[in-house]
Amino acid sequence: IYAYLSAQSAQMLFDSQELTAMGAIVRSLRDGELVAYIAKATLIATGGISYPVTGSDGSGYALLQDLGHSCTPLYPALVQLTSSSKYPRKLKGQRTRAAVAVTLDGETVAKSRGEVLFTDYGLSGIAVMDVSWAVGQNFARPRPQKCCAVLDLVPECSENQLLSYLRQFGSLRGILSAEVTEILEKQAAGDPARLVQIAKHWQLIVTGTKGYAFAQITGGGVPRTELEGFASRRVPGLYIVGEVLDEQQPCGGYNLNFAFYSGLAAAGQIVEKRNDTSK
Repeated sequence: IYAYLSAQSAQMLFDSQELTAMGAIVRSLRDGELVAYIAKATLIATGGISYPVTGSDGSGYALLQDLGHSCTPLYPALVQLTSSSKYPRKLKGQRTRAAVAVTLDGETVAKSRGEVLFTDYGLSGIAVMDVSWAVGQNFARPRPQKCCAVLDLVPECSENQLLSYLRQFGSLRGILSAEVTEILEKQAAGDPARLVQIAKHWQLIVTGTKGYAFAQITGGGVPRTELEGFASRRVPGLYIVGEVLDEQQPCGGYNLNFAFYSGLAAAGQIVEKRNDTSK
């Protein structure tokens, strides 16, 4: 690991009791030159590729591969979806609660339920973000499969219940917004059963994601199977934590929680090993 440090700041690090206790050795103290450190324990917490404006560039993956670790395919996750359908653009800015499924060549591969936001580029919202990993993974492949988002716009009701409501009141307005109802009614062409079927299985073509620039996290990374806790099984003294690992969680702060937890757990392993070797 290298860092740009002045001779004065490097000397301050060298004099630190904490650094010395960890076994660090400063190898060069020339002002303006790279300073190298050798340590008994090294922790990699470089993050992923998402939000590159923060400095994330994915260099941690290459570093760990150079050290002998593998890396599963990377893809943007917790990210908005793009669609070639005209309907999200017509409903731009509208929110609804729905069950969302991602299908690849007709097979359901991911499901979620919650808020959906229609946008000029496609779909957003927590429920969409939570299934976006399947879309990112699909379009990271050399030959992606046909991808669709299937929305159940009334997940609280069965098709029979919704059909009974429709026959009683003559419209889905009141359950769905006027704009959504109008679109579905046009697609159903006056057939009540067809209208209910569309409301429960509204299929929108998905063309990809908004990419790493908008993704909250990076999917893929170093497999946890290559670690003992957060210690590398391949490089003694190396610890790997956070987003650089192949560990993705849903929306709601869970990925931040994992980053904090993994860092603390790795620190605990480092201290425990140090204490064992000092006995």
